[in-house]
Amino acid sequence: MSKPTIICIGDARRELEAVLRPQLDDAYALECFDSVDEARAWIEQALESGAEIVGALMEDSRGAELPVKVHPLPEAGDRAPETLRPMVRDILKRFELDGLRARNQLLESLSDVGVALAGSFDIQAILRKTREAAEQLAKGRTVEVLYKGCDTINSRALWHPEQPDPDHMGRDERRAMLARVSKDYDEVPTAFEHGCRLFLPIAYQSELLGLLVLRRGDSFSPEGQKLLSILCLQTATALRNIHLTQERIQFERLSAVGRMIGSIVHDFRSPLTALRGYAGMLTNLDLNKRERGDYGQSVIEECDRLNQMVDELLEFTRGNHFDLSREWVRPAPYLGALAARLRAQFRERHIRVELELGYSGEIFVDKKRLDRALWNVAINACQAMSDGGQLILRSECFGNGVCLSVEDDGSGIPEEVKHRIFEPFFSYGKSEGIGLGMLIAQKAVEDHGGEITVESEEGVGTQVRFYLPVDASKQPTAVAASAKASAN
Repeated sequence: MSKPTIICIGDARRELEAVLRPQLDDAYALECFDSVDEARAWIEQALESGAEIVGALMEDSRGAELPVKVHPLPEAGDRAPETLRPMVRDILKRFELDGLRARNQLLESLSDVGVALAGSFDIQAILRKTREAAEQLAKGRTVEVLYKGCDTINSRALWHPEQPDPDHMGRDERRAMLARVSKDYDEVPTAFEHGCRLFLPIAYQSELLGLLVLRRGDSFSPEGQKLLSILCLQTATALRNIHLTQERIQFERLSAVGRMIGSIVHDFRSPLTALRGYAGMLTNLDLNKRERGDYGQSVIEECDRLNQMVDELLEFTRGNHFDLSREWVRPAPYLGALAARLRAQFRERHIRVELELGYSGEIFVDKKRLDRALWNVAINACQAMSDGGQLILRSECFGNGVCLSVEDDGSGIPEEVKHRIFEPFFSYGKSEGIGLGMLIAQKAVEDHGGEITVESEEGVGTQVRFYLPVDASKQPTAVAASAKASAN
């Protein structure tokens, strides 16, 4: 006659087998299995042959359909054969503590994964981290993560792993399942089985973003499924944050394009209107030589103005740093020529252009780019003095560098808009230009390894300083720090 048999299943196997087997003596037999399916097959065959099975012990008996009595581990100590109860109870206590420790480690790991996902803006990295965490929670089961959206760069569907093996879903199967779940998402449970796989939706509120896919294998414990559902929610939140960021960037791009087009159309219309008027007068009026020359000069000035706008747009669209054509330049004659141009252009506005030259050496700069930067700032200054005033072009020696500055006694910049003066297409207190002058000036100075600063007080005036290294190898922080130290 065969001995009564005790079955051990799942996570309890090794612990129970190591302690029970040596102490069962000859009264009981012990059979241990990793999975419910393996245990079921053995039990059915044993019962057909007339074997006596006392029962099965496992950590969580929910969902375990076996042809014998199944004892969850918390109750097994009271239901075990009397001679084994003290020993089984002791094992169960230790196993419960180990289970709590393992569960705590999983929760800590899940928390770390949530932090990592929240800080990532790479969709493929999010899918990879989700898969790795799911494999840990699913204890080695094959896991796939399907993403409903597309890679915004390559416009292709994403999933992870990127190189599927034969156990993974095929491309057509992935698409079909995502389409099916998306269509009937309101009726889809928090988890569902299909074929040999378990599916958990990755969804933010009512929006399906993807699916977590596991090979079903044994019945998955409710606790494990709950942890995977938390992971899916973390993934959905991270993906949703990326979507919101992308939507905001797209909106800002469209808004910037709209502002740019509106500004360009407005600012190009004025010189074009003037050009048409001058051309009409040159064509239709009987003008003397002096008048014809004046109108011709006005046409040239408007063309120069249009050309300046085009140059600013081209420089703005280049965006990145490009090589400078440097040469040694003396600021004194250079600023003197700039002052002469300004006096000629604004002679009718009663603007006095003064020079204060405190640096007599040379600087190694791209003359054309620096000229454009200073011209942009000076034009802004003159336009801020609608009733006339004084403009000062100044050069000073500061520590390891030189400071070129443009100072006016115009209307000044209000405190609430100072932080926006380097924004593209932003302008204040002037009717001309497209709002790129200060941005282009800033870029030109920084490309030289320098720094630009602005000090302004409403109703008093504005001073813009260019801190530039005399030696082209100097860094902007060193120049600015030296300048500020000298100023103090």
